Amino acid sequence: MQKESSKILKNSVMLYLRFFIIMIVSLYTSRVILHTLGEVDYGIYVLVGGFVTTFSMFNATFNFAVQRFLSYEMGRGNMLEVQKVFSVAVNIYLIIAVFILILLETVGLWYLNTKMVIPEERIYATNVCFQILVVSFVVNLISLPYNAVIIANEKMGIFAFVSIYEVICKLIVVYLIQYISFDKLIMYVLFLLFITISVRVFYGVYCRRKFPECKKIKVDDKKLYKSVLSLSGWNFLGSGASILTMSGMGIVLNYFTNVLVNSAKGVCDQVDGAVRQLIVNFMVALRPQITKSFASGDFEYLYSLISRGTRFAFILVCILCVPLFCISDFILDLWLEEVPKYASEFIKVCMIVLLTFPFSTILDMLLMASGKIKESQIVLSIIQILNLPAACCILFFKLPPYYVYIPFVVLELISLIFRLKYSIKYTDLSLKKYLVDIVKPILISVVVAFPILGIVLPSVYESTLVTSIISVVIIESILILCFWIILVRKEERRTILNKIYLVTKNAKRIIRR
Repeated sequence: MQKESSKILKNSVMLYLRFFIIMIVSLYTSRVILHTLGEVDYGIYVLVGGFVTTFSMFNATFNFAVQRFLSYEMGRGNMLEVQKVFSVAVNIYLIIAVFILILLETVGLWYLNTKMVIPEERIYATNVCFQILVVSFVVNLISLPYNAVIIANEKMGIFAFVSIYEVICKLIVVYLIQYISFDKLIMYVLFLLFITISVRVFYGVYCRRKFPECKKIKVDDKKLYKSVLSLSGWNFLGSGASILTMSGMGIVLNYFTNVLVNSAKGVCDQVDGAVRQLIVNFMVALRPQITKSFASGDFEYLYSLISRGTRFAFILVCILCVPLFCISDFILDLWLEEVPKYASEFIKVCMIVLLTFPFSTILDMLLMASGKIKESQIVLSIIQILNLPAACCILFFKLPPYYVYIPFVVLELISLIFRLKYSIKYTDLSLKKYLVDIVKPILISVVVAFPILGIVLPSVYESTLVTSIISVVIIESILILCFWIILVRKEERRTILNKIYLVTKNAKRIIRR
């Protein structure tokens, strides 16, 4: 258990390194690209990119299923089955790639040119942008089995390495695009396509050389195909509904408003995606261990992962979301030269929604490890998709655009209740233990910390650099202190302090040398 926990810690550090590199560059590139392309072209890029991403529901559906089967068989120590799962995944992804390509080039192209609200003078550029993004999407899709193998083998360091390459390339693109006289929107997405192809080629070559299971073999096991497709099919409802809702929200906003509101949503998506990615990095490190421990029957270690994973992920979410909520206006003014209208309001509501993210994600991972997701996915997909008609009603009655995210809060809480219900039913998770060990300390920490923040911050917060820094320091200090005392257990505090002591000691030794 100690060895596996160390592996999770190491992988989390590598993924966080990857995240922070991407986040820093994304913040800078978003600022420059918004200024270089302008609000209209940036809104088009966000709209078309979001529309193409809608079809990534197929990616998420099969990728989680493939990762689950790979990790499950590794947990059982059956490497021949691991190789079979990989080969089956490659075949399935090739079929899906052809299917989505046909769908995008027919229905997708029709909707783009007949239903989306796009300035007439930018229709040609939008179509070219669409075609390039479709190619990029397909390249990503057929390479996903290799990414699943890397995650199942818990080799997260390779993602950090490739991320450094990606961000260097994107920085170069951001610099070049300012001096290109040709259509900047087209050239921007074209450069991004070249980066995507090079990254995917690297992952493919690396996996074939590093992991024996990445050598494709002929598999006639119809039962295995059926199992992967069955799990993927039911996961499709949940993952597909989630991605369709998030991407479809951009289409709904465009239908009732205009591309300028899409631009505001695009800025919000950058912030929302960065926060989610930080938590996902922690989850990615946990996912293989949860599946492997479930497969091997080590339920004591499994529950410890669920408990620690939920509590520490919630701490990370709060440490990021609460300051962003409080000083979003100042951050946007500092980050962007031209801040789209409603961008700050979009961000505030999204930060509230994200507070439920750790609970739902951990329980989803537990259900996926069990393989029994049919009933839960049917219910959760119905609840998730209700966000779109709710958004339509809000915009129909001329309420502010950022109100479309308010139903997310209510529906996420309802979904969380159902996730807990099915986790108890299919994985023998103890409701009493979950409420006492996880929910109770989190609620206590929130009840203690948030009122203190509400009392202290109004007397300090102003939109200046100094006062904003002071506000963030106060927010983080209060949150960390409350979480350290209430949420972090005694043995966990001891482990953390020991790790800090060892790191400090080694750093001093290196400096002296």
